Amino acid sequence: MKLLLIVPGFTPPWTEGRRNFVRDLIPVLQEQVELQILGTGRGPFSRKPSFSVPVTYALMKTKALELISLYQSLKRQLASVDRPGVVIHFPYGTFSGMRGFMNKLSIIKIHRLVTKAGLPCLTVLYSMTRGDLSRLCAQIPTLATAEGRNWTGPVVNVGLDIQHIDPIPCPKNNKRLIFMAGYHENKSSLLKKILYERGLIDIIHIGEQLACRGFQLSIAIPLLRHPERRAELQRLLRKVSPSLPVTLFTEVDIYGLFAQHSLYIFPQRENYSVFIPTSVLEAMAIGIPVIIPDLPMLVSLTGKNNDFCLSYRAREPESLFQAVLHASQHWDETCKRAIQAQLHIRENWTIEHSVRQIMDIVMALTG
Repeated sequence: MKLLLIVPGFTPPWTEGRRNFVRDLIPVLQEQVELQILGTGRGPFSRKPSFSVPVTYALMKTKALELISLYQSLKRQLASVDRPGVVIHFPYGTFSGMRGFMNKLSIIKIHRLVTKAGLPCLTVLYSMTRGDLSRLCAQIPTLATAEGRNWTGPVVNVGLDIQHIDPIPCPKNNKRLIFMAGYHENKSSLLKKILYERGLIDIIHIGEQLACRGFQLSIAIPLLRHPERRAELQRLLRKVSPSLPVTLFTEVDIYGLFAQHSLYIFPQRENYSVFIPTSVLEAMAIGIPVIIPDLPMLVSLTGKNNDFCLSYRAREPESLFQAVLHASQHWDETCKRAIQAQLHIRENWTIEHSVRQIMDIVMALTG
């Protein structure tokens, strides 16, 4: 059986969860089926990403032409003698504003092109920022996403390449906190998104309280390599939490960095229709205790009674502070939770588990 994976924007840097997920799927899927990849990129490439499977890039001169280039390349592949047997589409996760409108239009268009050619088309949603998942599912009947509250359709969990994640014993209670985000483009709007959507501002608002208790903060974000973004964040830190010791990172060994800290904080402020943050999965898999907000999208990671991650009331900095304090003051309990989280991730959120879920759906579609 031959599978065609459609992955818009499938180019480095590998800092975005959706691209990383597909990249990690490739070698495991390749053991069971013949694979082809159709991606988009703004060529010409100085060096194309290298994979062990054929990758075709629909090149575009501007972002506005991306979808048109993608449709044209897809039509050529569907009309070729060597066409695939099943198409799996991994679309962007933005579903707000004009980009969201175009993204939804693209999902529907690709589904119709493939089904009109007489082939099954599976759409796998890595994330969905806003929008109505039920309405989209009514338009795209072969839609799969991660397990979560109120989702009864086909499930494909975001898997990790566990073979390359060595678990650590519960780290020392050194009061070192870490925050991460994968954005890398030099845009002030992205820094604002990190602050007010990903929730870094909530950590900064309790910075003086944390400093009084002896905590330190590490912030790892690729876009901080740009001097203007770095200066922008440093000005805010000096203004709001001048006493908090803060270390900024741009390029890091994620697992090595986790091992040096006692707590990973993911203070997301906005609930998405679908989103399982890869960084939280990675932290849980390696064994660092995790603190996350009580957002519906994160229920499957929290556990019924904070079995895997310690939760707090979203968008409430004081609740976040109390959660950090509780985790530090009850370290044995915190370590037990981290061990349960490791077991949960290694059973339900591996790349092998994702491939089994995908192949089960593919076999059902092909009979």
